[in-house]
Amino acid sequence: MSIPNQSIALIVQNSLNEYLMQLRDDKEGLRYRGMWGTVGGGILKTESLLKSAERELKEETGLENINLRIKYLTKKIDLYRNHKPLLINFFYCRIPSIKKIECHEGQMFKYFKKKEVLKLNIPKIVYEVINTLN
Repeated sequence: MSIPNQSIALIVQNSLNEYLMQLRDDKEGLRYRGMWGTVGGGILKTESLLKSAERELKEETGLENINLRIKYLTKKIDLYRNHKPLLINFFYCRIPSIKKIECHEGQMFKYFKKKEVLKLNIPKIVYEVINTLN
């Protein structure tokens, strides 16, 4: 069971300084449907925020056991259209460029340079966080 109205978002960057973005499904009722976003999702009541970020990364991309250093960035309240307010806890990690990414959720994953990410159709809240990163 998930903690209501709270989630994590994990900003993933590879060693080529590219950001991993997920093209979200275009399903009715889905928050930010059809937009580019980050790895992320709900927080189980039995796990910490960090464990939630690790689990979501594995579930959505297949990445695990690569000695990640996941760093907490910030939290922001997301007020999106007809959805309840959502507290999003943002994390950041770097992965080796050679790691193969699988797509287990969403339409696809793709790497982008920061200037390209900021031109994508992404949620304003994601734009704000990525724009603060080097």
